[in-house]
Amino acid sequence: MEEQYQAWKKSGHHAPKVEAEKQASCIDCHFLPGGHASFKGKMEGIRHLAAYLYDPDLHLPIRPVVEDGACLRSGCHAIEKFQDEEVEYGEKSTFKHKAHFEKETLKGQKLFCDTCHVKHSAEKHFETPKGVCFTCHLRPADPQEDAPIADQPKLVQASLDPGATEGLNSNGANNGVKYGATVGFNEGANKCALCHKIPTKSLQQQLSADDESKKPITHETLEKAKVPCESCHRHQVAASDRIKTDECLNCHSASKELSSKGRDGKLMHDEHVAGRRADCVECHQPSQHGAKKDYLDGVRTACAECHDDQHRFQNMLLAGARVSENVSPTPALMDAVTTNCAGCHTKPKHSKGQLVKTGSGETCVKCHTPEHDKMLDDWKDVLEREVGFVKETETEALEALAAVEGKLDAAKLEEASEMIATGQELLNIVQVGNGVHNKKYSIMILDEAITNFEDTIDLLDSEN
Repeated sequence: MEEQYQAWKKSGHHAPKVEAEKQASCIDCHFLPGGHASFKGKMEGIRHLAAYLYDPDLHLPIRPVVEDGACLRSGCHAIEKFQDEEVEYGEKSTFKHKAHFEKETLKGQKLFCDTCHVKHSAEKHFETPKGVCFTCHLRPADPQEDAPIADQPKLVQASLDPGATEGLNSNGANNGVKYGATVGFNEGANKCALCHKIPTKSLQQQLSADDESKKPITHETLEKAKVPCESCHRHQVAASDRIKTDECLNCHSASKELSSKGRDGKLMHDEHVAGRRADCVECHQPSQHGAKKDYLDGVRTACAECHDDQHRFQNMLLAGARVSENVSPTPALMDAVTTNCAGCHTKPKHSKGQLVKTGSGETCVKCHTPEHDKMLDDWKDVLEREVGFVKETETEALEALAAVEGKLDAAKLEEASEMIATGQELLNIVQVGNGVHNKKYSIMILDEAITNFEDTIDLLDSEN
């Protein structure tokens, strides 16, 4: 334990750093008051002695636990004195202990002093590494889970959550790192103001915050205007939801039980946080936070930053995802052989100065026959006509609704409006998702859309 001893001698708990009467010895911290004289305390001492005699160079046999009662004992750290004190942490951050003592801090999980104050490096006896803070405060946003169909409106949106994985590990090809909107930026425990004071300095070099004749732009004015923090600071956060499952075997034996229970977040925290068996960063890949030189490239290459759930409707059509209780889910023909987007989108085409791979009849011929060269254009023509019919009926329904507005009772008006909205959503799926991705299913969806518009017209006609 030479490393621990030498680190303690450099710490604020050692006599040269503090008044002699305030020195905290090993026994003071690692036992509750009077605990070293108990039978358990004696056995603890014998255990350490046995480990030392067996091999003086061995690592500590288990993770040391420092009970809160040892830290908060009389004459040491009085909770009523420090819990509301604003503590400087680094150059730009502050925090208060009080929030960390509350039950709601970590989804109801109790935290302890040594949850955050841990032995992290050889030089320090204990410290609070930033990675521990970031593990809780910079977590990716929780994925939206679909409710059962019975609990949803008529139009059922398919779940396309890319984060759904098997096994213990929730990280994907990007090693579990998520950026921007998916980080839950400035929300909940990720809220910037929890750690950072809002600067008052002008952001415009030519203006001063004290210039009363002009209104400078400051972080305060941006906050009042509800300008998102990620507009300028998105590159400074790389949140990780990766669980280092490869390191579970450092403590556990491989088993089916480990594989099945490892995804239970509450159980894992009960066992490891409440049970004081592991530090956060032993299981969690810490998120990253700090200044980055390149503030553009990360956004440029992260399509989802601007294009929310890009190609969702194309995916729904290809997979034949349920979109309505009245339309039977029907996957595309290529679903049976798992042909993905890259199978058909092979022809480079210039679009707004960029090369984009598109689908073409030539691609169809490569796998099928020369006669398939015209199939894509034929499908486009059919769907264009079908969409045209649906849009004409939509216009008639909207005109019929406008004609009776103010004359219809509220219940009927709401019913008609809902049917039109459902029809428009179904039409939108085919138009935005490009119906050629699944011609058969697209026509079925369009049939349901036109049915909603026609039913609206019939309902309104019956009221005249």
